[in-house]
Amino acid sequence: MNDLNRRVALQVGSDVFETTRLTLTRLPNSYLARLVLNNPQESRFQIGNNGVVLKHTNEVLNFLRDGKIPLPETIQQIDELKREAEMLNMPELVDFIETEENRGPPFFRGDKVEWKDKNPYRMFQSLNWNFDGNDSDESAPLCFRSNSEENYTCPLCGITTEQLREIYPDNYRSIFSEPRTATQSTGCVWKVHADSCCVDVSFAMFSYVYHIPAKLLQLADSDNPVT
Repeated sequence: MNDLNRRVALQVGSDVFETTRLTLTRLPNSYLARLVLNNPQESRFQIGNNGVVLKHTNEVLNFLRDGKIPLPETIQQIDELKREAEMLNMPELVDFIETEENRGPPFFRGDKVEWKDKNPYRMFQSLNWNFDGNDSDESAPLCFRSNSEENYTCPLCGITTEQLREIYPDNYRSIFSEPRTATQSTGCVWKVHADSCCVDVSFAMFSYVYHIPAKLLQLADSDNPVT
């Protein structure tokens, strides 16, 4: 077996994470890489001594493995992760965090956006909403509601589906009323609601409009234009 593929244990305080030497040495100038490379025979490493507390080890390891991660939910958690990346000498993670933060929200009219995660199930889970047939769940985003004549209220900004149908009489839609491909490309923000908690978006060449929680979206890559 390639020695870099050897599994090792990383102890952070009282928590133990299993990973590989390859993952820990992905960024050769980082503290974790130096720790592993300077101790080639070790299979267990400990960090977080001397009063240093690391809260985001999972995110750090996922970034080392995948090169990207979803940012934590709150500004405080994002700042904690950034500080830990600096402590571990991981400027690549610091740059990634700053770049992702600049991709919003908030958004403005005319912004080009895309889903943060194109997997609907994970999007549901991020909002603590499940595929359980409970269409009466008041916490459900309007874009995931059935496209029936029933009047629903957005739990974030307070607009109703009746009002949205008046604004977009022929084009207001639920995501699940159209093919998957209708919402998988880059979109354009047509209207911003309240404090930018929600936006109305159309995708690609389609004229359909969806009312979406802004935190599910990010600014689109500049090399991924609306088509």
